[in-house]
Amino acid sequence: MRKFILLFVVSFILNACTSEEAYRDYGNIHLKLDESKDIITSSGAASMSDLINYNIAIHYQNTNLWNGKYQLFQSTEFSYPVGDGYSIYAESCTLTEAQDANDGWGKLRTSGKSDLFTIVSNQTTDVTLVCSVQNAKLSVSYDPSFTAAFTEYSVLVYKTSDENRKITFQSDATFDTLAAYFNIDAHEEVRYEVVGKYNGISQKYIGILPISKAKWYRLSIKMSPSISRNLASNILPSVEVDMID
Repeated sequence: MRKFILLFVVSFILNACTSEEAYRDYGNIHLKLDESKDIITSSGAASMSDLINYNIAIHYQNTNLWNGKYQLFQSTEFSYPVGDGYSIYAESCTLTEAQDANDGWGKLRTSGKSDLFTIVSNQTTDVTLVCSVQNAKLSVSYDPSFTAAFTEYSVLVYKTSDENRKITFQSDATFDTLAAYFNIDAHEEVRYEVVGKYNGISQKYIGILPISKAKWYRLSIKMSPSISRNLASNILPSVEVDMID
């Protein structure tokens, strides 16, 4: 089973102000990405151009101190009071963008939050931030046994908790070229409806698939092996679900 996971490690260097112009008991936050660490995806390492669009936020306890893009964060120096309770959050895109991108099919979303850290005067603190996949990916594969028997077929998918967003895999959809992404909030399920015509008669098969973040699911639509095409005109396809390694 391949976990469609994207990771990166960031080093945060927190230096106390040492010049005479610096405020007393304040520290500076400098963000630097360790470029020797790869972002791992199914297609290999991502480029630095992908990272500059990450959303970064600095938090102090329950207060949001700053929000902006990673590119701006790299070129900005921040001064905050020394103390504990600081954290940094990063995300590749917002929840809305992860769902609405690519004409509503969505896109991969990763996010992560550092452990709480302390800004200490005259001391450097290294903070590691790991971003992991926060949504699920779903693809459809039409088996030749199904396409040879059915016409005018498609697969409709949507989360049972969000019936307003429905996605249809048409008959020309392939596993390699088309995928839908779903945001995950606690326990989620996807309802899938396979429709098509067999011997001119409309058929529908409905199923429920529990989904989890950082998983890639494939619905393989096949002809049911237990039913002879010569015995009945009203038959249903079979659906096999597997996770991609």
